[in-house]
Amino acid sequence: MAFRETCAMEERIRMLSDYDTGAFSVTELSERYGVSRETFYLWRERRLNGDALLRLAALAVAIPEDAERLHDRLRLTNAESDRLKTAAATLIGLHGATAPPSFHGLRTLLFAAGREAARDALTLAEAESEAPPDATAFGAADQFLANAPEPKLPISGADLIARRVAAGRAVGRALRAFQVQWIHAGFPEEPGTLGRLLEETVATLAAQESAAGQDD
Repeated sequence: MAFRETCAMEERIRMLSDYDTGAFSVTELSERYGVSRETFYLWRERRLNGDALLRLAALAVAIPEDAERLHDRLRLTNAESDRLKTAAATLIGLHGATAPPSFHGLRTLLFAAGREAARDALTLAEAESEAPPDATAFGAADQFLANAPEPKLPISGADLIARRVAAGRAVGRALRAFQVQWIHAGFPEEPGTLGRLLEETVATLAAQESAAGQDD
């Protein structure tokens, strides 16, 4: 019985539950569920190590809806359910990864999701990748996420208003545009670089508004 695409997570849980009964050998379970012995051992290793909630998530959560189903089925607390949903939402960008993100990617993940969600999603991505338990790349990436300062957007709406951006929706658009440039530039902190990015953002916004006015 091979894994069905629509309920692969449940099949993993069932496979390990069958293993826990002691009634089946690893070979029998591998044949029954259509997976290799190596894959079975990897999933068993994932379950045995780490945070209990993440062990569950590694077996049963791929998208936020999976977390919602677990909340109802296992009577998780709201805090546990929220943590799993946030981790699953962050994991979406990591599906299919066979290695952790680059240094810049890890910083972006840390900025966008926060420390806990970034680390949780990385752990789930590692489990999904079926990387060997003794692989070091994911562990090094997790250590980075655990210890690196969380990037904080270095400007506010007041900085834009001071550069004659009209208060209101224009400030929100300018902040989002600046954020994209700031992330792309590698989260710089130098005042000169920040000033240049601000001026470029304001100039781009002004050009777009001017073009829109001409179209009207």
